[in-house]
Amino acid sequence: MSLFPLGRMFDELLWADGHFGLEAFTRFAATPGIGATILRTAVLVGVASVFAVLIGGVIAYLNERTDARMGMVTDTLPFLPFLIPGVAGAVGWVLLLSPQAGFLNAVIRWLLDFVGIHLESGPIDVYSYSGLAIVYTIYLVPFAFLIISAGLRNMDTQLEEQSRICGASQFRTLRKVVLPAMAPSIAAAFLLVVWNGFGMYSVPSVIGESGGARIMSVEVVSLLNFTFPPQYGPAIVLSLVMVGFVGVLWYLQTRVLTRSRDSAVAGRGQRAPRIALGRWRLPVRIALLLYVGAVTVLPIGAMVLVMLNGFWTTHIRMDNLSLAAFREAIFDNPQTQLALKDSFGLALAGATLAVLIAVLVSTVVVRSRSRWTRTADGLLKLPAVISHLVLAIGFVLAFAGPPFRLGGTWTILFIAYVSMFVPQGTLATDPVAVQVGGELNEASRMSGAHGWRTFRKIFFPLMVPGMAIGWALIFVRILGDLEVSQMAAGSGNPTIGSQMLVLYTAGTFSDVAALSVVLVVATSVIVGGVLLLARRGSRWAIGETPTGVTGP
Repeated sequence: MSLFPLGRMFDELLWADGHFGLEAFTRFAATPGIGATILRTAVLVGVASVFAVLIGGVIAYLNERTDARMGMVTDTLPFLPFLIPGVAGAVGWVLLLSPQAGFLNAVIRWLLDFVGIHLESGPIDVYSYSGLAIVYTIYLVPFAFLIISAGLRNMDTQLEEQSRICGASQFRTLRKVVLPAMAPSIAAAFLLVVWNGFGMYSVPSVIGESGGARIMSVEVVSLLNFTFPPQYGPAIVLSLVMVGFVGVLWYLQTRVLTRSRDSAVAGRGQRAPRIALGRWRLPVRIALLLYVGAVTVLPIGAMVLVMLNGFWTTHIRMDNLSLAAFREAIFDNPQTQLALKDSFGLALAGATLAVLIAVLVSTVVVRSRSRWTRTADGLLKLPAVISHLVLAIGFVLAFAGPPFRLGGTWTILFIAYVSMFVPQGTLATDPVAVQVGGELNEASRMSGAHGWRTFRKIFFPLMVPGMAIGWALIFVRILGDLEVSQMAAGSGNPTIGSQMLVLYTAGTFSDVAALSVVLVVATSVIVGGVLLLARRGSRWAIGETPTGVTGP
């Protein structure tokens, strides 16, 4: 489904006027300030990615290799920022770090007054490039933590044990053994955070625009939505520049993988004992909890305060707090109600269909050894390596105009979401499909069950945990999406993301805060419930499925 929009993009790029030409590149080069925008974005994403990998790697190492780990607490806390959709989180950080009215800035100024330092504003400016880099980093850390944690868990620990037996210090073992062995995972984490950084639109659209910072993703949307006629050619070229940056990093990652083969160890030894931090154990645990609390509790708390107060001010009075602003924002605004209905409907339907397709695809690919099947699987996963903002342009070009004329409809959003998120769904269902032993498939076949019955009785129950995780991640991404909806949604089918951006631009911060709180609570409750069901489903599948294989 995504190949047609991508083909339509290149058709528009090279054959816009019915004949081959490079006019789009000429108009792109003539766009005012485009070179500075590219350089500014590259530096911003590069700096944020380095810090995200550093922070995510430190948290992952402390959790996987030291006794600072607190079980499920430290396993799940770094993922909490995922439950705060980008547009809601960006609004929360604006409420915290705005130079004049930011809550956190007000607290810092109040504390500085006690030591004789008096400031009229700041000291942190979220609208600056450094402030934007901080928020970028916060939202990229979970991606780095995910990849590096997996690498540490799968890493053979024999070399670490031998290094310590030979008398090497913990730091020397980390520098000489762990980091070289982890180079592929670190490179993969850096590639993932850069990919997400270049494609991020929600954060710079809220923070960067207010501060006058032009970022590539914002520039792409501006060329299409705020220019008449829409500048498809320059927007596509700028999108390809983003893809080019990711492509260069992908090439560098392959070089790292090639050079790291010598550091790999065949097999996997027994898990090494955790490093005892001694008196540093409690401070490290407190630091981990403070970090996660700062990046999740603070922005949510700021949004709750503004929602209950009815307007944004640093002078909060307890007797002014009420739910009046919440009721007015959610129940008295028809456009907001329509956005909630559309987004929840799209998230539920899109996530469900995408995961079901992903399950079928993973099952077919695992059971089939055909080269054509593998090729089709690779093409299906193509959207996973391309920014959603880039793909959104293709879907608008392919389906908004004739002959489909789906522009500004619920249908074009649904098609785009399913097409984009099926590949991400397969990333969750592929591993569990592989883990379903071939002997179960053979036993089912020997019992006379084939095809659909084997899938229904064997593969589907055992893949429930992976399906649930994939569904939850896709649901959250669709519900808080702004990249696709800003390009494809119309006034008749607003989404939560697009409606929040409209309300934010209009300065109705209490309405934005109320909608953000609804979004965060909904994602937390639904995702938590799905993951709980997945855990129970996993136990049921292990206990029931193998004995449930029967004949026809």
